Amino acid sequence: MDDTPEVDTLISSPTRQTRFSDVCGTLDEIKRMLYEQPEEAASESAQLVALVDDVALLLPRMCIRLREYEQFRTEFVALAAALQTVESPLKQAAPSEASSLIAQLERGRVLSAEDMPRQLRRLRRCARWHNI
Repeated sequence: MDDTPEVDTLISSPTRQTRFSDVCGTLDEIKRMLYEQPEEAASESAQLVALVDDVALLLPRMCIRLREYEQFRTEFVALAAALQTVESPLKQAAPSEASSLIAQLERGRVLSAEDMPRQLRRLRRCARWHNI
């Protein structure tokens, strides 16, 4: 079960300026204080409380962003799946184009200097799609 607040609640949450713009920066500062200045952190717990409060304020915004990323992922996966079904009509045409050209040549029909390059281009274009 998803225990994150509804988006409407998250958007209407009161906002204020936080010391850092993101949760990671805030957590890094908490960690820095605890490891590099343990005595000061112990004696000035109000600063730690303020940083933890900042994290609590930033988390709902992260939930909104996560939902946006999840929606994008869903749309992207659907688009990728749709693209898997795209098939060129040339792929089906390649065998018949080749057969047609072979039949013409076997009947002794010599293609003109204008027709042969055109036929070969069509066959090449079909062959490219056929090999995908």
